[in-house]
Amino acid sequence: MTTATDAIIGLNGFVAYKPPVKVATTANITLSGAQTIDGVSVVADDRVLVKDQTDGTENGIYIASADTWTRARDMNGAKDVISGTQVFVRSGTAGGGKSFYISTSNPITIGTTSLTFTIFNTGGEGGGDLLAANNLSDLANAATARTNLGVAIGSDVQAYDAELAAVAGLTSAANKVPYFTGSGTAGVLDFLDEDAMGSDSATAVASQQSIKAYVDATGGAGAMTFIASSDASTDATLDFTGFAGGSYDAYMFALQNIIPDTDDVELWMRLSNDAGVSYEAGAGYYAHSHQTAVYAAADGGRGSTSDTEISMSDTTASEAVGSGVGEDGWSGVVWVLGPHLTKRTQLLFEGCYESASGTLRQVAGGRATVLTAEANDAIRFLFESGNIESGTITMYGLGNA
Repeated sequence: MTTATDAIIGLNGFVAYKPPVKVATTANITLSGAQTIDGVSVVADDRVLVKDQTDGTENGIYIASADTWTRARDMNGAKDVISGTQVFVRSGTAGGGKSFYISTSNPITIGTTSLTFTIFNTGGEGGGDLLAANNLSDLANAATARTNLGVAIGSDVQAYDAELAAVAGLTSAANKVPYFTGSGTAGVLDFLDEDAMGSDSATAVASQQSIKAYVDATGGAGAMTFIASSDASTDATLDFTGFAGGSYDAYMFALQNIIPDTDDVELWMRLSNDAGVSYEAGAGYYAHSHQTAVYAAADGGRGSTSDTEISMSDTTASEAVGSGVGEDGWSGVVWVLGPHLTKRTQLLFEGCYESASGTLRQVAGGRATVLTAEANDAIRFLFESGNIESGTITMYGLGNA
């Protein structure tokens, strides 16, 4: 038996794939008269997919007319539509070359059920996403295929990268670490967990736990470790806050050529118990003493049983630290002992400097005590007035025993 097909009314209404329409709407329209839809002139007897009406019950396939449009005979009856019914759109700027299907759930009653049409494909008639140019260029040309699919290398997919390819070519295994052996080449190292570092391998790396265990076993306890260094350049103070009681029992500060920008001033120290937010300068906070002398002749010093700072130079007129030409500032060492303990922090210091009078003076037997039993976690170096013109202070920590 032969089934006739009419270009306007389509096939038997029971067929779920409807004959093509000329154009599809993109917005709500008036269902009457000739008009332009999606860039296409619509005249009498054209099949039109109406899919964007404000009242969704008006959606469907219509036959255009100079007067009121009517529903196409293949989509106006109770058995003409089910969920999934498809139709292809032949022309139009937005809808041309695309197929739409009814995504509304069954049961559907024309004129009563609000119909939703959903795009089925973005390529040519029946061709799926790739057939955008009615030829097979997209199958033979990768760039065309990517364009048709809307895929951009570098944003949608990763561009080829030699380094990534090198890593991808490695064989994974337990306790292996990838690394680059050259440009675009990679290999793997052994990942070792050995506290004694006995393998002495050039192609292996140790775990952090192994390194710590090795350092602790071979020199961490009692070893001197660099913590920080600071160069002065007309600074009011040089502060150090790198105290870590869990790692260090004491700290040594090496002072090199600490020169004031004001002549004949004392070099001071103050401590902090709040990580350097403030430094104690209250009356009666420190006790300290030291002896200064022109080499081989003890003739001066500084001491106090209740002071606002720890002085490290002479107080005699013209015998504090000088800043004149050829006067190279204060050099020496300071030890801060057990500042993390809730006890009276002890300090020891010694050094030498050239005074404002031009004499070379040594500082011997310097010692100081914080008179309050509390933990301290920062130290400040400063002159009694003016700034630190230049010089370097380096901080070391003595590892916990």
